[in-house]
Parts: sequence; C-alpha cells; structure tokens
Amino acid sequence: MSSTLSQKADLAISSGSCTFIWHAPGLQASHVSTLKHDGLVHTSRWNQNNRVVVTAGVSGQLALNYVTGTVMGVLPPQHDSSLPVVKTVCFSKGSKFLATGCANGEIKAWNLKRQVYICSVYQQCKTEKQLDCLS
Repeated sequence: MSSTLSQKADLAISSGSCTFIWHAPGLQASHVSTLKHDGLVHTSRWNQNNRVVVTAGVSGQLALNYVTGTVMGVLPPQHDSSLPVVKTVCFSKGSKFLATGCANGEIKAWNLKRQVYICSVYQQCKTEKQLDCLS
C-alpha cells in the first residue's frame, strides 16, 4: 500500500469477523485492506485522523489497526470468555483513550498509549438502545 492511499482511506465496512477498509472518492471505490477480528464484529470506528480503526464485538476484545492493516494492538491481549459483548466504541479527543459500551450495560475506559484497562462503570438503567459516543 502506498502511504498516500492509506491516508485517504475513508470507509470501514464490517461484516462477519472482518472489516474492509476502502477509499471511496466519488463513485469509484478501491479496496485498501481487510482487518480480521476474533469473532463477529458489532462496531468499528475511526480515530480522529482516520489512520487507526478499532473493531469490537462478540469476543469482547478491541482490535486496533492502522489503515494499512498493520495491527496496532488488541485489548485485552488475552482472550477471556467472560468478557462482555462490545456494542459500541469511541475515541477521546486526541485518541489517547477509548470508551466501550457493552451489551451488559458496562462502560469501560482504556488507555491507548499504555494499552491498559482503566476502569468501568455500569449504566443506572439498562437499555436496548445503542450507546452513542460524543467526542
């Protein structure tokens, strides 16, 4: 991949356990990379400079990848079957932190620079609605 193309990637489409990264200027789209994920993907989100995409889903793990497909990291690094299903993710301003909204109502915070879990809180009332992220 050329670095020019990777900087212009602007569309992430998740299906099954893969996320496909595309550059879509006008009506023509060109495939940039395919990101694999452990388990079905429920959500994917770009960071603010559109160079990193995070995917998450049934496995409860977060996969962080550069647009080119290079793996940046997986959080938590070890798979744990007790992890809650992740329904939504959101980068903080500056992409130093990440928040996840889980199917069990838990909201987790992650430090991306150190690639560690920080803390979690539970919603006061559980809802079937997806949590929306505000940056």
